Formats: sequence, structure tokens, C-alpha cells
Amino acid sequence: IGIRLAGLLLVPLYTYNLTPAEYGIVEYLDLTAMFIGMLFNLGLSTAVYRFYYRSEDPGERKAAISTALIPVTLLSVLISAVMVVASPSLAEHIFHDARFQHYLRVVFVGFGFNALAEFGMTYLAVLQRSSLYARLTIFKFLLGAGLNILFIVGMHLGVLGILYSNLIANVVLGVPLMIHVVRQCGMGFSRPLFWEMVRYGYPMVL
Repeated sequence: IGIRLAGLLLVPLYTYNLTPAEYGIVEYLDLTAMFIGMLFNLGLSTAVYRFYYRSEDPGERKAAISTALIPVTLLSVLISAVMVVASPSLAEHIFHDARFQHYLRVVFVGFGFNALAEFGMTYLAVLQRSSLYARLTIFKFLLGAGLNILFIVGMHLGVLGILYSNLIANVVLGVPLMIHVVRQCGMGFSRPLFWEMVRYGYPMVL
């Protein structure tokens, strides 16, 4: 509730410093990253909940997390790299605006870190660490809002200010969370379990 109220209070600040066209650009970019993320995460973040609690054995539970983590990490890096390279073509053929090259590069670099941050938060939710989950959610919001004010109001970066603040917030949250998950669950991978998780999770994505 606090985050929603704070976000509402920040709206006049953003509308004063961003044009309607810039809002449209940000929305385009958000939807593009969201669509690609949903399509290529294979539904593993959803499947983790089911397969973690399918067994009472701690080893099997850790295997469920690490088996999902490795593909999520590799796919995020691969998709980010491909999309960064493809940014000039996407800017020309989809958005018809050369300015989108740099916007898309920033979005897709941040895409990988966002996937890691979301998986780390999923892990906390699976463990029912609600207090830590809430604190990190609030921290990310405050960090993002502070950076938005700095970049948009202080430095007048417009759209890039929002993109940079999202990137920084996802790096600050995603990297420590991934280190935590790896320390807790290791880097094991089970191919049969992986395909089970995909068969369960991906139909939900579609």
C-alpha cells in the first residue's frame, strides 16, 4: 500500500518532467521487455513453487531451485546479448526511430539482471521469507524512485533516466540475490527434472 501511495505522489513530478511522447516510449520499451521475458523464461519461475514443495527432502528441494536457476541465468545472458546486437535492426524496423537503438541496448542489458532479480525474489517467496521479501521490494522502489528523481529532474535525461534507474536497481538487487541462491542451493542440474518443470510451467506462459 505504501509503495502504491508513494508512486501516486511521484506522478506529478514525472508528468512535469516527461512529455506524453516520452511516456509512450517508456511504455513501448516496458512491454517489449515484458513480452520477451515471459516468452523465454520457460515458465520456470512458476514451476519452482510446485516442484520445491513436491518433496520434503532438502536435497531434492535444492535441486529444484538450482535446476531452474541455471537455464534462467543462461537464457537471460543469451537473450540480452542477442537483443543488444539486434537493437539497431529493431529500432529501424519495429520502432522506426534511430533513438531507440540506445534505449533498447539499455533495456536489454537490464533485462538479464531483472530476470535474476525476479528469480531471487521467487526463491524468497518459495521459502516464505515474507518480511525480507517486503523489505527488498520497498528498498528497490525507494532506490528506483531516488534514481529517477536524480536522472530525470536533476540531470534531465528523460527516457534514459528511467531506463538507467531500472538497470541500476536490478543490478543492485539481482546480483546479491543470485549469490545468495547459489550459496543456499548450489549449481546442480537435473535434465529430467528440467523438462518436467518446463512441461508444467510453459503452458501457463502461453
